[in-house]
Amino acid sequence: MHAFIQKSGFADHTLQPIVGDASRRCYVRVTTPKTSYLVMDAPPELEPIQNYMAVCRFLHARGYSAPRIIA
Repeated sequence: MHAFIQKSGFADHTLQPIVGDASRRCYVRVTTPKTSYLVMDAPPELEPIQNYMAVCRFLHARGYSAPRIIA
């Protein structure tokens, strides 16, 4: 995950691990001088995220707050 964050252009950032849930997903908060992001690592062979993404799109389409997916 750290290599991905470095390659994503987050200059001048800090990382804060976030306690996950009972799944195989890992989370980290990336904070920059202007904003922060929550990065989720979900190994596709162990944690398919299609349903998660569909629910986010469904909620956004109806005006609800949900994570914005940047991939």
